[in-house]
Amino acid sequence: MRSPAVRSELRAIGFVTGLACLFFGVAFVGLIMLIAYVQISSLRMIDVEGLIVIAALAALAAFLLPVGFRLLLNRINRHGSILGPLGWFAAGSVFAALTVLLGVYFIQIPRAQSFAAAAGSLALTVGCLLIGLKVKRNGLNSNAA
Repeated sequence: MRSPAVRSELRAIGFVTGLACLFFGVAFVGLIMLIAYVQISSLRMIDVEGLIVIAALAALAAFLLPVGFRLLLNRINRHGSILGPLGWFAAGSVFAALTVLLGVYFIQIPRAQSFAAAAGSLALTVGCLLIGLKVKRNGLNSNAA
């Protein structure tokens, strides 16, 4: 059992970390809006690189916003995870979209870096979906008990 001093320190660390996650999540949403505005307002074709950056920032924002909310407000999750099943599936979907965009980019410009980025994004997609299934199972098992 942890002492009250350690618990208060952990709570303070969670609060500061949650505040930072929320700040960066909101900043990424603002950056997404700015990039989308610049892409749309310029009278040229929308760049694939711009879409990849938007998808990557959306993936980060989709992860940071709910995590920051949970850490900042010290919200308890009934699934035993920092995100619920829907949150993990949403993060996996965003990473899947990023994987598709990176795959298209790799087909256009075959480089080892773009292949590695697509493979990493695919790994994150599979990881998020597997964790989402595990969290969903844990929630169903805890409801049955």
